[in-house]
This record gives sequence, structure tokens and C-alpha cells, in this order.
Amino acid sequence: MTELALPLQQRMHLVYALSVALALAAASLEIGSLILLGHGSPRLFIVIVALAALATLTKRTSGIPTGLLALLTLNAGLMSGWLVSRGSMPWALLVSVVGFAVLAAVAKWNLGVSVGLLVLAAMNGIPGIDLEPHSLAGYQLSDFAVVLLVGGLALLVHARGASAGPWTRRLFVWAAALAAWWLFVLVRTTLFDGVPMLKGFLFGRDFLYFAILVPLVASALRDRRELFGCIGTLLAGALLFSIGQLATSALGASLNGSAGLLVHASSVNQVESEGVRRVYALMGDSLGLMVAFGLGLALTPPRKRFARRLGILLFVVGGLATLYLFTRALYAGIAVSLVATMILWRFGGGSRDAARRVIGVLYMVLILIVIAVNFGALSHEVPALDVASSRTGLTLAEFQHKTGNVGYRYTLDQRMLEVLGPKWIGGLGFLHPASHPVARLPVGSIRNGDTGVMNSLMTMGAIGTVLLYLAPLGISVAVIRRWQTLIEPREQRSLEWFFFGTTMSLIVILVTSISLTTLFSVSGLAMTAAVIGCAARLLDETRARA
Repeated sequence: MTELALPLQQRMHLVYALSVALALAAASLEIGSLILLGHGSPRLFIVIVALAALATLTKRTSGIPTGLLALLTLNAGLMSGWLVSRGSMPWALLVSVVGFAVLAAVAKWNLGVSVGLLVLAAMNGIPGIDLEPHSLAGYQLSDFAVVLLVGGLALLVHARGASAGPWTRRLFVWAAALAAWWLFVLVRTTLFDGVPMLKGFLFGRDFLYFAILVPLVASALRDRRELFGCIGTLLAGALLFSIGQLATSALGASLNGSAGLLVHASSVNQVESEGVRRVYALMGDSLGLMVAFGLGLALTPPRKRFARRLGILLFVVGGLATLYLFTRALYAGIAVSLVATMILWRFGGGSRDAARRVIGVLYMVLILIVIAVNFGALSHEVPALDVASSRTGLTLAEFQHKTGNVGYRYTLDQRMLEVLGPKWIGGLGFLHPASHPVARLPVGSIRNGDTGVMNSLMTMGAIGTVLLYLAPLGISVAVIRRWQTLIEPREQRSLEWFFFGTTMSLIVILVTSISLTTLFSVSGLAMTAAVIGCAARLLDETRARA
């Protein structure tokens, strides 16, 4: 036992003892309320569950303390009976308690999978459970998923110690800089613009989540099993969403049926897609990730026999789902990232597999030629291809004449820049429209779902925007450089699919951030943080073995 480990163990035991004591006190209080007054507090029950989880994480041995578990079970039974007697069971409470129990069990098996599940919850991508219509204590369940993820990872990093890798340390420095600027903007908004601190926090919370999550993911996930478990969970969620979306858009399945279990749509539109149902959902951000890693597994599979077939499945299904998403910015982002990544893949990583690489490129060129020659027949047979090609063809005309969707986005960006004016360096702050509406902008808000990078430029200015982009840009460059040196040992060659997928997916996110909100929303930033954190951890690991 080292001298440094003893104080840490003592502190963890103190947290454990306090958690048990507070949980027992809260449980006793609620049991007394149920018996004497005939009613209890669902929020107090949630606090008890959280304290029980804290006690479990800080306990010296695995498992929930026996006495606390018994009392928690008794309390849950009394609470359930009280809710049944009232004739109401809050859906958000039920989902939270059951989900927490499942996550605790999964985390014991593979921490990466539990991280992936919480990211999917933030993206409203858990099959069978639509979290968007529900709230808990007045806040969205996606926020609770992120807060739970941050809290759990922070406790684990504190208990197991932070990773000493160079990229993890750099991410902590970057996170401190972004969080400090975010805090400065929040305080400035509260003091000088009259926006309550809570509203300002809620308006810009996604950027803070991103700053906190990236280094925590890189520090908490320790081995490749956990890293690949996290990415694999995200890909599994994206695959299920893609199947549901294709069933809805391509086959006409109703979202009120089985397809609705896989797709939690914010809205459905048929006007812009010429009668084909266009699904709007937060999980649409995951399609670029699915296409990128699917192509990486198909072209550079690890030693697993099923990896190439799995990659082909992910790439084909993800490509079709992207086609039916009818998002022109995503088309452009995937095209640019595909060309860039293929060039890097063709000329990087040595020449040991040059023949395989050339064959892969020739196959891709052949497929593109076949599609180009038979485009008319294909578009006639596949309505989505006809709609996608017509929408893509309209892009340049809409931009030139400032009409249509592209013209609206261009006009909106120009208006936002006019409102921003000389404050472009530091931004306008987190001006919540309920407290500080801006009359010249839609719904009085300086943030808008139809714009991309303007969401950070308007709030945190150029300084905050540069800090926000620094992590994905820096990790992208580092991954590309490391990828090109993966020649020996043979084990490291099995990681090429991961570097391929990471490179392509981050390029997609960066390119589409011009007009999409993947980098400017809670769901998109949670997914991006998971990818960057996993990549940084693997960079540190491969550096040690190079």
C-alpha cells in the first residue's frame, strides 16, 4: 500500500459511509411519511437511489451493502404501493429507476457499454423508450443521462486514478480552457444582460457538457474491451435506428407500430421529399458514424471472422438510411470525408498491403462507374435516389438565387452576423429568449436549429468556437499521423479499422458543422465526446506500445 493510495482509500471510505448514512436517513424519512401521512416524495426516492449508487461505487468490495439494499427494496415497495393507490405511476420515475438498475449491472460487465447506452439515451436512441416527451423534476431525461454519465465517470476516475497518457492530459488542459471561457461568458451574461444564471446555464449547457465529457471518457475507459464496447454500443443503436427509419421511409411502415420502437421521431415531413416520408430524429447524427466505421470494418477488418461482414452490413444499411434522411449537408460531408479518408488510407500505413488497397479502390471506382451509367434506371427504381438527386441538384440554384431552404439558411446566417456585429470575438453570451429575446431573429433566439457554427459564434464568439473545434481537429490530426505509422507489430494493424472510422466520422462532423447542429446540441456533442475520448485513449495506448 503506497502512501498516496492510503489517503485516497480513506476518502473513498468516508464518501461511502456518508452515502450510506444519508440514504438510510432519507429512506427512514420517506417511510415515515408514507406510514404517518399517507404520501411520499418521488424526488426523495430518486435521491435515495443516487446515494445507493454512490455507496456502491465507493465500497471497497463489489456490490451494494446488504442492509442498504434491504432498506432500499422496502422503500421501493412502499413507494410503489403508494403510487398504485393513487392510480398514477410517473413514467419518468419508472424509466429512471429501471434504467439506473440496468446501467449498474452493465457497468459491472463492461463500462464502455454503459457509457454507450447513456450516450444513446442522450440522443433518444434507446429502442422501445421515447424519452423526448417526458421530463423528471422539470428537466429533460437527456440531461439526466449526461449528468449521470459525468458523475459516474468522475467517480470512477477519482477511484481508479486518471490516465497519465499525454493525449488525456492535453484534453484536460483543453477542457479547463473551454470550461473557463464558458464560465466567463455565463457570468458576463448574468451580470450585464440580466439573464438569470439558471436560464443562461440551460441555454449553453451543451458546450459545458462537451468540455467535461471528453477528458472523462478518455480517462475512465481503460482497455480496448471498454473502448470497443462504447463504440460498438453506439453502432448497434445506429443500426437499429437505421432499420426503423428505412422501414418508415422506404416501406411506409407506421411509426405507431413496430417501427416506432426503433425510431423516436421529432417530426415527419413529406413536402420536401416529394411524398417520401422524411424522418427528423436526434439519432440522425449517428448515421455518419455508422457509415464511417462500417466502411472501416469492411476495408480493414481485424482478425475477427465476422468483422468484414458486419462492416458491410453497417455501411450498406447506414448508406441507405442516409439516403432516405434527405439531408444535403450530410451527403456533402460523407462525400468529402470519404474522398479524404480513402486518400489517406491508400497512401498511409506503409505498402505492406498495397495490393489489397489498390483492389479496394478499384472496386469503389467500378461501383461509382456502374452507378453513373445506370443512374437514370436506378433513380426510377429507387424513389429516394430520385428525390436525393433532385434536392442535391437544387442546392447550387437555391444558393445562387437565395431561394428555398439553402436561401433561407443563408439569409438567416447573414441576419445573425448583423446582430452579432462587432461582438464576434467574445459573442453575445447565453441570451435565453425567455429573458433576453432578440426581435430580429426567429423566436427571439440567437441559437437556431437551421444553422450550424453560428450557434457557438453567436453565444461564445470566435474564442469559444475555436476552443470548441480544437478537440475534434487536434484528435483528427493525431489519429491520422498515428494511423500512418501502424505498420508493426501485427497486433496494431488490427486497429486500422478504428482509425479509419474515427478519421472519417470526425471529418463528417467537422464538414457538416457549417449548417448542422451535431457540434452544437446535447445529443450530437455527447456522441462526439465519446468518439474523441475513445480515440484519445487508444492514441495513448498505442503510443506506449509503438
